[in-house]
Amino acid sequence: MHADTLKTKGDSTYHKMRAIGNVRFFRADLQGKCDSLSYSTTDSILNMYERPVLWSDSAQVCGEFMQMYQKNKKPDMVWVKGWALVVSQVDSTHFNQIQGKTLKAYIKDNQMYKARVEGNAIAIYYPRDHDGSLVGANRAESSTLTTYLKNKKIDKIVMIPASTGTLYPLDQTPEDKKYVSRYMWLESIRPKNKMDIFTRYTVQDEKPKAKKKKSKK
Repeated sequence: MHADTLKTKGDSTYHKMRAIGNVRFFRADLQGKCDSLSYSTTDSILNMYERPVLWSDSAQVCGEFMQMYQKNKKPDMVWVKGWALVVSQVDSTHFNQIQGKTLKAYIKDNQMYKARVEGNAIAIYYPRDHDGSLVGANRAESSTLTTYLKNKKIDKIVMIPASTGTLYPLDQTPEDKKYVSRYMWLESIRPKNKMDIFTRYTVQDEKPKAKKKKSKK
């Protein structure tokens, strides 16, 4: 872990840590960044403040404020508050996305297996055919949306109240239906190794790049 300022205190029974300013950390199975961070062994909760992002495998989780609960020193549940966004890469141009006001992501063996989104929940995902090819873009909206994942892929979505999603053919998906409003893919600032935690980024680096407009002939 690296930050502008690191503070620790404790004794043989507990340990508290606070990191302030440009916080970045790297672990082989989990990476993250935020403006400031606090952790205590008393409750094993990691608190991440101001534009926190967590990466694990092909998944990215963002929000305004984030808490990661641990069990047996491993991530057990991530609670994102304020606004929440989960993005996972399908291929070089398609991304599964879940957005809402709050999110609880449940983790087992360092893999997210369930995500519950509440408040203006939207899901955009790309189901595959039996041969592995993408069928199209499925967009669903509801008050509460629970996503179940299997083998790192969306297996089932339950919406309350029930809502019918729209499946667009892959080559006929409207541009404004491909992404949720807060979509951003921040792979470029993800720590790829332990030395990357020393790289500094600005808020502008975290904003999605503007799409180039097609020139009119």
